[in-house]
Amino acid sequence: MGYECNNVVFSFKDAVSRLRRCNLYIFEETELDRVVCVCMPSEQDMALNISLHAPVIATAFLSTYKLQPQNLVWIEHHPRNPTQYGIVSFKWDGKQFVSAKQRPLTLIEASELNITPFIADRQKIEGFAKPPEKKEEDE
Repeated sequence: MGYECNNVVFSFKDAVSRLRRCNLYIFEETELDRVVCVCMPSEQDMALNISLHAPVIATAFLSTYKLQPQNLVWIEHHPRNPTQYGIVSFKWDGKQFVSAKQRPLTLIEASELNITPFIADRQKIEGFAKPPEKKEEDE
């Protein structure tokens, strides 16, 4: 694959204390003291709105893995949109993440985060293929 990540089905309780699950792909970069986490709905809960629950999921992840908030890079992806990844910024109120804001992840950022090969593999798994290149017709 060209990269190493841990894939876990992560359980958390939503705002009404319902048990929910999502997939987390965790890239630990110890030399940079950083953890990059790609969050996606689990196959058992594809209707999960990960954007809505991002602060809750990220806070539970942080607590479970005993991480510092400044060391976490949070990425969202929904398989229904195989080419779209979003990088999420949060505010930390001292106890939990709040005020999630998502923006598209750029190719440069994906490269800097060392997740470009992962994204390419996910696109193959999710059935995304580049459209065929146009060929110039011979005259």
